[in-house]
Amino acid sequence: MDDDKKYLSLDEVAQRVGVSYSRLWYYLISGRLPEPARVGRARVFDPSDVAQIEEFFSHLDHGADENPDGAMNP
Repeated sequence: MDDDKKYLSLDEVAQRVGVSYSRLWYYLISGRLPEPARVGRARVFDPSDVAQIEEFFSHLDHGADENPDGAMNP
């Protein structure tokens, strides 16, 4: 990994994007967001990951996104 880049933790990304840690975690583990790089066991996000996550939640928050069973996603 390039040491010159600024990497963020899951918690930092959630705060920056304006969603809860658990909501971001849900979309990561469900496969709706791509798995980021890891350092050891920790997920780390670069600026392009953050931009992609911001766009994802922007689209979610502006439209009805439902599970196949009709329940709303968190």
